[in-house]
Amino acid sequence: MALRINPAPGWPTPPEGFVPGPGWQPDPSWPAAPPGWPSLVDDGLPSPASTPRPTSRPTSTSTQHLPASPAYDPAAPAAPPPTFSPQDTRTTNGLAITSFVLSLLGGTAVPIILGVVALRQIERRGQKGRNLARAGIVIGSLMVVVVAIGVTYAITHDASRDSASGEVTRAGSVAFGDLKVGDCLVYPASETFSRVDVTPCGQPHTAQVYLRQSLAEGPYPGANGLRTQVMPICRQGMASAINLDLVSDSMRITYFEPNDHAWASGDRVVNCLIRDDKGTLTTSLLK
Repeated sequence: MALRINPAPGWPTPPEGFVPGPGWQPDPSWPAAPPGWPSLVDDGLPSPASTPRPTSRPTSTSTQHLPASPAYDPAAPAAPPPTFSPQDTRTTNGLAITSFVLSLLGGTAVPIILGVVALRQIERRGQKGRNLARAGIVIGSLMVVVVAIGVTYAITHDASRDSASGEVTRAGSVAFGDLKVGDCLVYPASETFSRVDVTPCGQPHTAQVYLRQSLAEGPYPGANGLRTQVMPICRQGMASAINLDLVSDSMRITYFEPNDHAWASGDRVVNCLIRDDKGTLTTSLLK
């Protein structure tokens, strides 16, 4: 009986009529056969030894080998398995977004409350937005601290006045429009300001308000136009308001004027002051 090749998985298909010779072995480049796999099986046909042999001999003999299958290359790397990322279909919590946005706009307690509620909803609903809610809480808390510091500073740094006389009893700042005749103050270092540091006149200061005058309505006259109007008013008012015996050569007349924006809003008041350029004063100069 003749034998035939029993191809293992991955082996090439033998050519039609191919008969393995004695001692035939699979090509080493082919995939290894499963354990116990018979590489040769009986095909049920008469073996070549039982068939008549030809009277002539071939001029040459050669060992017949199966070519390796071009479809299989054992040296080629195996293709990696396909990968995929699952799509996140969760929605972002709306309160978390609102909390974060309001905190950036300067909100205080509202972003904190919304952030806390958002965290509870996210936990219950499985939504996104946890970091937004936390950021809203943190930024909102910081804004609360900033506002608290600002309020505390304003309370502790506002000047106090005697309820009857209006005199400054505790040093602090007052709005420019809240200055009064007789106020002693530290002359501002900047050219524009909205608040002024005032002090009791017995404490060191550099200037004192001795006259407040409202100018006539009309178009804003500009800095030079204001000076033309204000300086004669301040010079005339000095003689009746200031104790000239206390005036020294280092003192001079100056004034606070409204800027164009204040003028447009209806502010026409100017403040005439006497200022000591070389030292500090520790008493009132008014009569």
